[in-house]
Amino acid sequence: MMPGVDVAAELVRIAGVTLFAAALAWALAGPWRTPPMAVAIASTVLLAAGSIALLFATVLPFSRRVGEPLPGLALEYLLDTQHGPMLLVPVLPVAYALLLLHLFSQTTSPVLRRAVAGFVGAMLLGALGVMAASGHVATTNWEHVGMVSQIVHMGAGVAWIAIVFSLLPDLVRGAPVAAELKRVGNVAAALVGVLVVSGVVAASLLGAPLPWSWGEPYERLLIIKAAVLAAALAAAGLNRLAVRSVPAAATVRIRITLAVETVILAGALVVAAWLSRTTPPG
Repeated sequence: MMPGVDVAAELVRIAGVTLFAAALAWALAGPWRTPPMAVAIASTVLLAAGSIALLFATVLPFSRRVGEPLPGLALEYLLDTQHGPMLLVPVLPVAYALLLLHLFSQTTSPVLRRAVAGFVGAMLLGALGVMAASGHVATTNWEHVGMVSQIVHMGAGVAWIAIVFSLLPDLVRGAPVAAELKRVGNVAAALVGVLVVSGVVAASLLGAPLPWSWGEPYERLLIIKAAVLAAALAAAGLNRLAVRSVPAAATVRIRITLAVETVILAGALVVAAWLSRTTPPG
């Protein structure tokens, strides 16, 4: 099955949350940096647009089948079903996170900044939780365990990608990135470990335990996703070795590898969106 409008809409939603997390990581990179509010605002708009688009994409097949106008049927689905509102709810915690990020930029107290950053992260995790609750995991026999594993998996993946994306401004400006890579290396490595374990657990609860089969569409996407993440992890590992050895002499190689890792992780977002709109075996 080729990806459709619903996959594109889900990709926009995931990209919105991920870019917002990157804005938060950028803000935390230094105690006196101003948070990139423009990125956070654009991320919120992306999430809202993707959520509305996903609502229409969900209703589109029914509209074609019954011959009713799409806008009216989408409004009816939003008002009269439990699933409809769940598609738009993620916008609320991200909107709160946007207000909190603005507060982050207005204070110089390290304690308050850490507290506000924690609340922003919690709001983003809440948005991911709502997105997970409206997906396939809500229909499993182990709904609550599946929800926790899916939220942890999504949170770890978004955090890892956000850390890499937050280095892009320095990469574009030609500023040194070796020191930043060294600072976040251990955090990223821990996130990858959590990502792998929670991903295998979530897939098993959805009826796709290891080993995965290429003949099953959902498991085929899992294999592709694992391969993409492995490639990104390999690029991160090369940079980690370069930073630990001779970062000054390896500046160009570090920048190239980081750019490659960024492109690979952008592809991982596409696979994740496609996977979320594909029915699992269970």
